Amino acid sequence: MVKINTSLKKSCLFIFPFLLALFLIGCAATSTFDTKMDEGREALKNKDYDTAINAFSVALEEKPDDKKAVKLKEKAEDKKLSAEIKSKLSKAKDLLIDEEFEEVVSISNDILEKDSKNKKAKNLKKHAENKIIENKTKQDLENAEQAMENKEYSIAITSYESLLKIDPDNTKVKELKHTAETKLEKEKKLKEEQAKKAEEVRVAKQKENERKAAEVKAKKQAEKRASASQNSSSSSSNSNKGTNGQVSESQSECNIKGSVNHIYHVPGSTYYNRTKNVVQWFCSPAEAEAAGFRAPQR
Repeated sequence: MVKINTSLKKSCLFIFPFLLALFLIGCAATSTFDTKMDEGREALKNKDYDTAINAFSVALEEKPDDKKAVKLKEKAEDKKLSAEIKSKLSKAKDLLIDEEFEEVVSISNDILEKDSKNKKAKNLKKHAENKIIENKTKQDLENAEQAMENKEYSIAITSYESLLKIDPDNTKVKELKHTAETKLEKEKKLKEEQAKKAEEVRVAKQKENERKAAEVKAKKQAEKRASASQNSSSSSSNSNKGTNGQVSESQSECNIKGSVNHIYHVPGSTYYNRTKNVVQWFCSPAEAEAAGFRAPQR
């Protein structure tokens, strides 16, 4: 009996410190949990949601299944999200007043990613998008009007097409686009006609220059032949003089005109004075006929 009691005492001496350690650990865990829960509630009350979420998270590390801690953490997260959305909605409203419509759409989309049913964000986004379309429409109309005034019909058509992408059934814009296309087509035809006429003028001028050049060349050739003929006549003038001592007119003058039609005209003939386009001068009808020219029919 004495041996049993001694063994029991030894066992108790070993178990007691172990139990005491477990008790102290449990008390410490309870103390940390309670401290963080109190800290979280206070932060939640003061709207310090980040601190509250952090405190409840630590508490749940101590007691992962504590329903109250889970609920309070979710509440803090919801409050934080609501506060963020409220702040962004306020900013979006200010931007809408400042007509920063692209920014309003961006912020609204950010809100709707977190709260897809948020009506205020949806309304702000829709209003901003309508304003963007309205401004773009106004700008495109102004650009088209200015282009029409400047007769820049291709630019005007591009602006009208941009408008029709936004509102495909806009009858007024369709009519304006048709007007611009009609004027562009007329302008194109006019330019083609002007280019054709300019080419005709150029060709006619070139031909006229060529004709004048041919006349000058023919005249020079005739003058050269006349000069040669005169020199030849001068050498035999003594044997060919008449009783009056004059040189024969047919030998001293090369005044027969050769026209572009290869017809020669002698002085005094019907068309002699009318013939202006002389291409060659001859001293005698025989010389003209030898060169391939013929006498006029009348």
